[in-house]
Amino acid sequence: MADGLNEARATRVLQLLLDFRTLEHQIRQLEIRALSTPIPNRSAGAAGSSGNGGNGYAVLRACTAGAQALLSSSNLSANAVVSDAQSGNHGEREKAELRRCFFICCGLYTSTSEYAILFTIIRSFYTIRATDSRYQYRIILDACARRFRAQKLYLRAQAAARWIANVAHADAAYAGDWMVADQVLNANLATITDNAVYAMLREYDRRAGRWCGEDPAFSLIVAWRG
Repeated sequence: MADGLNEARATRVLQLLLDFRTLEHQIRQLEIRALSTPIPNRSAGAAGSSGNGGNGYAVLRACTAGAQALLSSSNLSANAVVSDAQSGNHGEREKAELRRCFFICCGLYTSTSEYAILFTIIRSFYTIRATDSRYQYRIILDACARRFRAQKLYLRAQAAARWIANVAHADAAYAGDWMVADQVLNANLATITDNAVYAMLREYDRRAGRWCGEDPAFSLIVAWRG
């Protein structure tokens, strides 16, 4: 749009995508550390409803799979992008372009020295589609929603990692230790609601002094389907 805000828009999208990449990396690191933490096997008497292996590992596996799915959903091959662009379906073509933008940015970013390159790529999307406000809004929606999903997965992965740390010192035969760990995990997971995650991210952006003038509404972020 010719309103002088394309620099701010490109900066905002880049911030969101880099936040996502950081979260995705942190989730992987939690999984790596968890797999290297030995825990005692639950005895039959202590297993309860969780079974041998426990709730925490299941939650962590779901989080890492979810993070990978978010990343993979942006990875369209060149042929797929061309196919979408030639299909005549405007909505599908937009989605293909957005996914390509996301994949290019995530794939190129390996150090802060490449910030300028990524910024130029994102800004080009605003320049090329300068008169299409609907498309430009979808760029920010896509980035906001991916970060939101990744943040929620990261918080759940953190809760699972704490469960693993707790049960690492549990008595395999004592049901009380495992029960307490499970209860703490479930209580922590219950606090990780969509509203809580959204509020956390808004506060993070506010404290960082970021421009959020065109961030989509909470309802749109939650309803987003990549």
